[in-house]
Amino acid sequence: MLASLHIANYVLIDNLDIELAPNFSVITGETGAGKSILLGALGLLIGQRADTSAIAPGKDRCVVEGRFTGFDPEIETVLDRYDLDFDAEECVIRREISAKGKSRAFVNDSPAPLTALRELSDFLIDIHSQHKNLLLGDSYFQLNVLDIYSGKPELSDAYRTAYRAYMTKKKQLEELRAAVAAADSERDYLQFRYEQLENAHLLSGEETQLQEEQQRLTHALDIKRELSRSYALMSDDEQGLLLGLHRADDALASIEKYYPDASAYRQRLQEMRIEMGDIASDLGRRADDLSYEPERLAEITERLDLIHSLLHRYGADTTQALIAIRDELGERLASITAGADDIARLEGDVRALHQDVLARAAELTAERLRSAEAVEEALSRTLSLLGMPQVRFSAAV
Repeated sequence: MLASLHIANYVLIDNLDIELAPNFSVITGETGAGKSILLGALGLLIGQRADTSAIAPGKDRCVVEGRFTGFDPEIETVLDRYDLDFDAEECVIRREISAKGKSRAFVNDSPAPLTALRELSDFLIDIHSQHKNLLLGDSYFQLNVLDIYSGKPELSDAYRTAYRAYMTKKKQLEELRAAVAAADSERDYLQFRYEQLENAHLLSGEETQLQEEQQRLTHALDIKRELSRSYALMSDDEQGLLLGLHRADDALASIEKYYPDASAYRQRLQEMRIEMGDIASDLGRRADDLSYEPERLAEITERLDLIHSLLHRYGADTTQALIAIRDELGERLASITAGADDIARLEGDVRALHQDVLARAAELTAERLRSAEAVEEALSRTLSLLGMPQVRFSAAV
């Protein structure tokens, strides 16, 4: 029901606020008092068209706002369809018309199209005028009469619940199909990229290790030459460092019996000889083991070229980043495969819910047919009492 009405700058009304009492309210007045203006303002709230002539002279806009309470909860389905907020306690509709010819409508403070206002009006307000009755021609009202007259309105509620569940699941299925189709359209591209990275057999930190080995092999001859030279400087039989240390030890040994400090020096020299001997041995072994390997160098260069190409192509900085991209591609491909399984599951759910809807619809339809026959008989009897014995009333479902 309409609980309150606010009108500002509409035709002859500057500002008006009406609070209506519950149940039954009457507005009376002689001809020209403004009753039709109130009906015109209400017409704006149910989606009727308006022009700038509705704006009070000298004003830049008019506003009509109605607050409704105690309405049919079925209104929520209309609000959901237009993505509007639902409040179980009240519904507020506001209409604004500017002098520039622009019209705006709001439902619970959210912008709404006029079509939404027209649909909501069936649940909120019914304006009766001479020679017109809106409800009797409304199919929703007619079916509601049959459901109430049958004494089993729960059948209609059960059908609505089943239908909403079916439509919700069907929407989920359609959205999933669209998502999978969009993903499937790029599946080949994703598969190509994944296989390109997978076949590269990347290792974390591999690039750094290969670059170090490449440097070593590139300068293998220089390294071998300098290692050999270092070994020679230490081990030469005539001028090597080890020979010099040996001769220094002999010199100190010759004075050790009358220069006791020579023993300490000899001890330190012997430690140096052992350490330098190890170094010389290691240098010699490294020099012998090291060789120039053009095949291995070519292999490493080719591998680095591949890694650098992948880094550039995928905008990555390290092989670890490439591995992360590969794993992400794998997950996306797996989700596409899983999406197909989810579609199959949802299709089964939709079929089951659809069968439930059909069963409840059949039950509801059968009850409405029985109710329609009862309404036909009751109306015929009542109209006969009103002096119309030959009347025939037929309800077609």
